[in-house]
Amino acid sequence: MAEIALPGGVVLRPMTDRQMSRAIQVLAAPAEFSGGPNSVQVSRFHQWAVTREQSYPVRSYKQGMPEHPQPSIFPSLEEPVQRLVIALRVVCGGSVVATRPIHLQHDDDFPRDVEGSAALPAVGLADVNRPTLLLTEDHVDAVRRVYEALAAPAVAGDRSLQVSLRRFVFAGSKSLPEDRLIDLNICSEALFIKRGKIKGGQKGAPAAEAAGQMLAGDPVLGVERTEIERFFKETYRLRNAEIHGDRPVQKTMTLLGGAKSEDLARFIEDLARLLGRAIQLVLAELTRPQPDVTC
Repeated sequence: MAEIALPGGVVLRPMTDRQMSRAIQVLAAPAEFSGGPNSVQVSRFHQWAVTREQSYPVRSYKQGMPEHPQPSIFPSLEEPVQRLVIALRVVCGGSVVATRPIHLQHDDDFPRDVEGSAALPAVGLADVNRPTLLLTEDHVDAVRRVYEALAAPAVAGDRSLQVSLRRFVFAGSKSLPEDRLIDLNICSEALFIKRGKIKGGQKGAPAAEAAGQMLAGDPVLGVERTEIERFFKETYRLRNAEIHGDRPVQKTMTLLGGAKSEDLARFIEDLARLLGRAIQLVLAELTRPQPDVTC
């Protein structure tokens, strides 16, 4: 895919050589020295940027130019970038973060300002061993839907959903599967407990039941309700052992679908897939047009 257009003039595209050079200079892209002090390598997974272009008219003093001309303010990319990070994590999994905003002249503009400018905020963590992969047109369509839904007032005002989204993204940045397990369980509780109207001290089994009700028969997952509930109960067992510093009762885990594994990372990938799909269903419900009611 050459580029992916999003609403509001926002485009996800590979950086040009000039943009890439500037990103390396301001530490906005992970780079490794190779072959000498002036040679670096940047993975193809780190060469994409969220961009927005704005044109400014060329004026001269003969056109009534003011004494101190001021260009229009360039629209911020912070909010759409954060929405896109969430959408990519929810739909595609992996680990993706936004780095640093850079202002540059267009490559075709002249005369050229080589340096441009960049803000230097702290850059969030990402696990470079688990890149987020946007592979198919179906993924692109789903990312667009989630991206647009995240801007809806009903979504912004749903506190439990916002907690879920934040923890889901946090989990993606962690390199240890044990840390991802804890964050994804917090995401699960925030997502299912209030929607399932769960009360009382015991949360694991009721939350698993609420997850089963929501995800059973979903055509994307294709997993039976009993399997979903079984999986979430095992997730709670593993989470309890981790946060209490205990050893798991069983070392072998049952993955979604019934396969056995001793690899916690594989188990966590299944959990993230379930929660990502659940988040998409909640977003669709909150943004579904309401029918007109005539009295």
